[in-house]
Amino acid sequence: MTDEIQIGRSAYLVSRGEDARVRKYAPPVGGIMNMLSRKLFGTSLPFANERRVNRILMDEEFKYFVHPGLTIFDQPEMLEFEYLVGEDVSKLDTDQLSLALAGLLEFSSLGDRYVAVGLEGFVLRLLESPGIRTGRMIIGSDTALRNKIRGLWLVVKYYFAQPSIGPVLIHNDLMFSNIRHGPNGDIVFLDFEDAHTERKWILVDAIDLVFDKSSGTLNVRLLEEYWRSLSAKIGEEFEKLKLKQQIRVCLLRLSITGRRRTASTGQERCMMERIFMITLNDELYQNWWSTQLGNS
Repeated sequence: MTDEIQIGRSAYLVSRGEDARVRKYAPPVGGIMNMLSRKLFGTSLPFANERRVNRILMDEEFKYFVHPGLTIFDQPEMLEFEYLVGEDVSKLDTDQLSLALAGLLEFSSLGDRYVAVGLEGFVLRLLESPGIRTGRMIIGSDTALRNKIRGLWLVVKYYFAQPSIGPVLIHNDLMFSNIRHGPNGDIVFLDFEDAHTERKWILVDAIDLVFDKSSGTLNVRLLEEYWRSLSAKIGEEFEKLKLKQQIRVCLLRLSITGRRRTASTGQERCMMERIFMITLNDELYQNWWSTQLGNS
């Protein structure tokens, strides 16, 4: 006998006696983008993307990167994964953060393995690019018009200022979820439907992990070490990246999400509001940046 317990919008924990799996279904038709996706590609584009990324992961051997393995992948509207018992991560301590970044490094260096071309690739970049996503979130945010204009200007200005690097494979949704403590003390990465290759905002995942959402601090030294390792792995010059600008746009994205996230604590929402205003102001951001360099 098989029992299904809903654990997400379209995810279910499936029990077969002592055996357990996580089953994910393609989301139902709803919303303009999902309807267009099904019209153009015959399925949910994020769902198809998760299948693509997981097939890549199945063919790789990792030392630190841990993810649930696919057990069923040939059904058009359903995927099934191993169920790795563990707890959701609310905050990473220093050792856990180092372990998570080591795993992320292995994942990020797979950019040349990910292929989404033609119209599908274009639509995915349009939907999932951190810069475009941030712009959409700014437009839809409940802030003053002058803040929206300022935020959009920063995203556009820094996009053209950032060099093209990679490609780097980004998870693209590690801001507040999708990592958990694994059964063996591992850090497990979940849900790859938003993943894609990126050439501009390549440190978005690492910044999401390194930034402390309660205190509003960021370990710049640890982030630099991560970028040094990643740049060596993908054959890029360490000095090429404009880290200060990279962090500013990624924190703008993260703070907008945190301001409207109902699961955030009151302290986190207040801090996200503060970081949002800091990223919009040159002087405030410079002061914040100097403080982070001092703390690191």
